[in-house]
Amino acid sequence: MGDTHIDKLPDEILSEIFGYVCSRPIRLGIVHERDDPIWNLQLVCKRWRRVARSTPLLWCSFESNIWDFHYEALLTFQHFQLCMKLSGKAPLTISLKYGSFPNIMLNELINHADRWISFSVCVELLKSTMNKFNTSMINAIKQKGLGRLRKLAILGSELGDGGIVDKPFLDIFGHCANN
Repeated sequence: MGDTHIDKLPDEILSEIFGYVCSRPIRLGIVHERDDPIWNLQLVCKRWRRVARSTPLLWCSFESNIWDFHYEALLTFQHFQLCMKLSGKAPLTISLKYGSFPNIMLNELINHADRWISFSVCVELLKSTMNKFNTSMINAIKQKGLGRLRKLAILGSELGDGGIVDKPFLDIFGHCANN
């Protein structure tokens, strides 16, 4: 079978096409592997896999929604690590919802805090864990700086009368005047 027209495109053009195909955030986890374009592009051929994996902007925006940290979350963490590695130094857009937030993932996120342009996390935490999470986040802000950050949303979930309610629990601006 001969080369097709797409096989003749330079890698840079193929990378641009992949950027249009993968315009929404990567959805991490086994459930989404089958229908998320970034995972499927890599299955076409060795060249497409190489081009996709060498294009950092394809890997810098991702989301996850896991409420039970077992097999699904472990696989999600592996996908997360892959995204962090392949995104290189590109700015990050991250949206995560977790029932129990694994410390190893928190540490990895904090290591890349200087790359965040949008960071949104919703976690279900006990008050003692919440304090550790808050301290880790504040220390990350102090150490790394957040010069690129344009959006920050950190919410905690708790069970209320009407079901699960998302509430802000990291309020680093709470001491500021309301003017």
